[in-house]
Amino acid sequence: MRTLVFSQSTPNAFSISEKAREAFEDCDVKLTETEQRYYEVAVDEMGGADQLYLTLQSGKLVSQAATHHGQLLPEERQLAETLYRRDEALSALAATPTLGQGMNLPADLVIIAEDSQYDVASGRKDLLEPEDLLNAAGRAGESATGIVLVIPGKVVPLDDAENKIGERWTRLRAIFGQSDQCLVLDDPFTALMDRIHDKA
Repeated sequence: MRTLVFSQSTPNAFSISEKAREAFEDCDVKLTETEQRYYEVAVDEMGGADQLYLTLQSGKLVSQAATHHGQLLPEERQLAETLYRRDEALSALAATPTLGQGMNLPADLVIIAEDSQYDVASGRKDLLEPEDLLNAAGRAGESATGIVLVIPGKVVPLDDAENKIGERWTRLRAIFGQSDQCLVLDDPFTALMDRIHDKA
């Protein structure tokens, strides 16, 4: 599944892409002419290939994961986006929220790695606004369906004795209304297969 992971900081996005890079097998994707031009300009501007977030060897992409954030050179950002759109190239893109603002990339799975962001003015982490969460979630499913996984920044407490769940869950549930939650789909063959197995 082509995966897009939203993190709230550039160092976190880079760390996520590095972990994904280790988990995936290496690839061997030759750059198109346009991608090669983006790469050469980025290398020239940064002063060397080792300064880029993308890993290339002999003009070919070797890693299936990359980082995307607002401080990248336009050429490196365009190169990452182009490679992510290609079926055989990038499988995972770890990005900061800047990618969630209007970019339409074909993600099958969107992981929102935290539901809060550090606010310099207040000096603390504040919960993301509902529209920011929904905007990031909207990157999933270029064709009509997609999966979104939201990981709260803090553990959501569950009290079995009181039958209560923390208010953070209540807030997330309100943002992602019933129509956006997982639906239980019944497979008509399940009952048939159960009966066959029972008779066997």
